[in-house]
Amino acid sequence: MRLNGKQVLAHRIVYELTTGVDPGDLIVMHSCDNPPCCNPAHLSLGTVAENNRDRKEKGRSVRLQGAKHGQAKLSEDDVREIRRRFADGESQASLGSSFGVHFSRISQLIREPDRNWSHV
Repeated sequence: MRLNGKQVLAHRIVYELTTGVDPGDLIVMHSCDNPPCCNPAHLSLGTVAENNRDRKEKGRSVRLQGAKHGQAKLSEDDVREIRRRFADGESQASLGSSFGVHFSRISQLIREPDRNWSHV
């Protein structure tokens, strides 16, 4: 929806019209977890952090890890194999070539806590 030449989400307009409060930089959150909803009883103001916390508390912040991530090139078994072969002395460059990823990715899997593969 356009308002004064700017694109504005309908639920933000409904919130302002029904409460008289301009949301400004705050988020208009949905207690019903239905983003298109414009029911004023379902809308409240919050910060990005509050909205993220609400999403997490309601179990809606599922982060796909490992091979379940849409851009993953490796499987959990690959990561285990990479770590084993590195521990046995194989170079990161060689492992990168073997698994079709850049050696810097191998380094990340071996040396740094990696949130996408921390479960392996």
